[in-house]
Amino acid sequence: MKIQSFNNRNLLNNQHLTFHREFEALITEKNATTLDVATAFTAYQATIEAEDAAMMKVVKSAITDEKEAADMKRDELLTGSFELIRVTTKHFDATKCAAAKRLAALLSTYQGSDKAEYNDETSRIRNYIQELRSEKYTADATAIGLTEWIEPLEEANEACATLADQYNTEQRDKNASGKVRTLRLATDKAYRALVERINALTLLNGDEKYADLITRWNTRIDAYRNAISRRLGSGAGGSTGSGDNTPTEPTEPDEPEDERPGGL
Repeated sequence: MKIQSFNNRNLLNNQHLTFHREFEALITEKNATTLDVATAFTAYQATIEAEDAAMMKVVKSAITDEKEAADMKRDELLTGSFELIRVTTKHFDATKCAAAKRLAALLSTYQGSDKAEYNDETSRIRNYIQELRSEKYTADATAIGLTEWIEPLEEANEACATLADQYNTEQRDKNASGKVRTLRLATDKAYRALVERINALTLLNGDEKYADLITRWNTRIDAYRNAISRRLGSGAGGSTGSGDNTPTEPTEPDEPEDERPGGL
């Protein structure tokens, strides 16, 4: 008896991870120490965890939606403050009208900031707020009621800055740790080492301790073969065999040649 060879390069990324999680669960159930594979199993688990972490980073970031919502909020506050200045330039109160006309000079500088690149907009709004709080404009801003807009605008803008930092950190992590292809290869290498040890121990010590594990896992491998063949065409997953006998070896090479079936 032995665990059959299986070329899993045609598994999609999620399938690949599930394949290894299933084998991990089976070894855990049978107890790695009892099976005399504890060292190989520990190394195998470490590669699975690394692959799993990378897979989590590949999923679309929830921060993207938060960024868009926060950006929309600050845009509304920014353009609202501009509109207040414009409207007040026509105010019947001469003092407010004069104040608004002085503030209107800022519009030529900051008009269109809501259309700027995300981080550029953050910087422009910070500068805009700084000018509104300056000695030159603070009295005029107070006179037309613009001061009460400043704090909400600042809070919304800084929320955008924080989300941008979080997103950039996440993207750096994805680029550094999310190399799923490389991590898949590492997991497969550790898996093969573990399987080879189990097969060697079976040959050396007999089937009794390993028979149920081998039978059950060979059955699951056949299920994965069938899944690949259903997706890619008859025979693409390799030949299936009975669970407790050595099945026909797949004709494809053991090492992945490209990433396309499980690509990001």
